[in-house]
Amino acid sequence: MLSGNWHYLSGITYADWALVCFAPNGEGARYAAIPVSELHIVDDWSTLGMRGTGSHSVQLNEVFVPEHRTFLKQDLWGGKARAAAGPSYQVSPVDSDPPLFAGVALGAARAAIDLWTSRWRDFRPDSEMGIAYARSLAELDAASLLLERACRASDTGLLSVIDTGRNGRDSSLAIEYILTAIGRIFRLSGSQAHFDQSPALRHWRDVQTLASHVALRQDLNFSQYTKGLWQSQESVDPRAA
Repeated sequence: MLSGNWHYLSGITYADWALVCFAPNGEGARYAAIPVSELHIVDDWSTLGMRGTGSHSVQLNEVFVPEHRTFLKQDLWGGKARAAAGPSYQVSPVDSDPPLFAGVALGAARAAIDLWTSRWRDFRPDSEMGIAYARSLAELDAASLLLERACRASDTGLLSVIDTGRNGRDSSLAIEYILTAIGRIFRLSGSQAHFDQSPALRHWRDVQTLASHVALRQDLNFSQYTKGLWQSQESVDPRAA
C-alpha cells in the first residue's frame, strides 16, 4: 500500500502508467508501476523551460501495488532487465540518460538557428552574423558527433566502466557547446526574441532547463570518467581514451 508525494514525473500528463520509487522497511529501494487512474496529478510544473513535458508531481493515497508490478532500483540502475531479452535492454540510465537529454537540447538549438537564419536568408550576412552562424553550426556539429558516439555505445548494451564514463563526459561537453551556440544566436536575435510567445525564447528556455539536469553536470561526469579510467582493471592508455 503506497501513500505519499512524488515529484517531477516527466510526461505524466500524457502517460497511462507512472513509475514511483519507494523503500520498504528493511529492504532495498524498489520501483512500482502505477496506473494513472489510481493517482492524483498535482499541477505544479511551472518552469523556465521544458514546459511541454508536463512533469508534474503525483499523490498516492493507499494505492495497492502487487509485487509483480515492482522491481529493484538497483536492477534498473545496473541495467538488468529481468524480462526483456537482448543487450540493448541491459543498459543503465547512467549510460543512456546523458546523451538522450543532450540530444533534445541539440534539436532545440538547431531549431533556434534555423529560425534565426530564416529571417535574413535572402540577404548577405555581415561579418558578425556570418561568423556567429559558422561558429554556432560548428559547435552543434561537434556536439552531434559526441552524442552519436555515445548513443551507438549505449545501443550495444555492453558498456565498460570506461564507456559509461565517456558517455557522461561527452554529453556534458556537448551541452556546453550547445549552450554556447544557442546563447550566441539568442543574443543576436534582437528584442523580438524576448516576447513570451517567441519561438526563439522557447528554444532558449528549453535548452537552459535541460542543461541543468543532474545527468549533464560536468563536475559529476568529468570526475566520474577520470575516476573510472584510473580505477578500471582494463589496460587503457588515458591518451587514447
